[in-house]
Amino acid sequence: MIKINKNSIFFNITTVFLISILFIGITFFAVVKYSEKRHKIFLKRKYSAIINTILFQLHNNSEKASKELKEKLANLNIQILNAQEIKKNSRNFKDMEHICNIHTSMYLMRVFKKDKSYYIFFKNPIFSIILKDNNPTMLNTKYILIALFIIALILFFSYISIVKKLYPLNILQKKVQNLGKGDLDIDIDIDGKDEIATLAKEFKNSIDNLKVLKQSRDIFLRNIMHELKTPIAKGRFLTKLPQSEENRDKMEKVFIRLETLINEFATIEELISRQNSIEKKEYFAMDIIDNALDILFEDEERVEIEEDERNVKIKVNFKLFSIAVKNLLDNALKYSNDKRVKVIIKKNKILFVNKSDKLKYPIERYFEPFFKNSETNKQSFGLGLYIVHNILTSHNMQLTYDYKEGKSIFVINFSS
Repeated sequence: MIKINKNSIFFNITTVFLISILFIGITFFAVVKYSEKRHKIFLKRKYSAIINTILFQLHNNSEKASKELKEKLANLNIQILNAQEIKKNSRNFKDMEHICNIHTSMYLMRVFKKDKSYYIFFKNPIFSIILKDNNPTMLNTKYILIALFIIALILFFSYISIVKKLYPLNILQKKVQNLGKGDLDIDIDIDGKDEIATLAKEFKNSIDNLKVLKQSRDIFLRNIMHELKTPIAKGRFLTKLPQSEENRDKMEKVFIRLETLINEFATIEELISRQNSIEKKEYFAMDIIDNALDILFEDEERVEIEEDERNVKIKVNFKLFSIAVKNLLDNALKYSNDKRVKVIIKKNKILFVNKSDKLKYPIERYFEPFFKNSETNKQSFGLGLYIVHNILTSHNMQLTYDYKEGKSIFVINFSS
């Protein structure tokens, strides 16, 4: 048994169109019946006038009156049937379509239709007569039928057009249901520029964003345990050793490493969850760098700041952008040969320059989470540039890398 959803848009549209067609049918029936009634009234008046004319002319009973009567009937294309025709047609009245009657105390008149002619049977106490109207005014419902057909056709194609336009809503409904079940492998291909097509495209964009978020979280779920295993295992091992000063220092370093990892993960989680709703305001670039140094707890003597453009402002999320700058400063100091870094503020970019070896891989590799060069720094988590890249991407900015004259140059490019 087919289940009908009475709340469905398609059910309601179909119901409206069916009611409209039914209303048109009823209206047509009423118009036809009204036309038939008006036509009968017209015939009664017409043929009553003709009969009265005949009676008047017969009452005069003159040759001139008889001639005038014949001329009038000829003009009206009315024929008086002879005795043989009267006898023949009297028997055939049963085969004719009865149109109407006029019955009075003085006479009886009955109108019949056959083919394209009307037959008028008149009878009174004195005589009876049958007239044949060879050129009658017929009731023509052809134009009403044509109008009804055109209206029905317009309604039908309107219905098909509307249903066709709304059909993608069925597809969207099923996709949303699948999304509710956790299925992100959704492909929507709805052409057009109307509201439904726009809605479908926006829905697809939302699905794509959810996929990115899910993939990002999956990456961390797969790697966090691996990153946490080493300090946890080391901590468990240290708990079994004698409680010496050296072991306590090692244990403290384990907890510091765990805390640092958790802070990095919290930053990444915040970035992932807020990447579509980041609030941005204009801040001085210098204020952001000062805040990043505060977060880093770094001695400003190791960081040289140069402003090519004074009072440069950047429209950013202060907290997240400060974390990105902090990570770039941290990386530059960590891998610098002289443990120093120079920050250059320009109109539409910030440069981080340090004396160091050239990166072994293209910078895009370092944007991957947990990608690190274990030979150079075993303490690195491989998350620094990953975080920087994602923060800058959420700000529609870009991080580039260059190496000149023994110096690594990381550049944040932005529009002033």
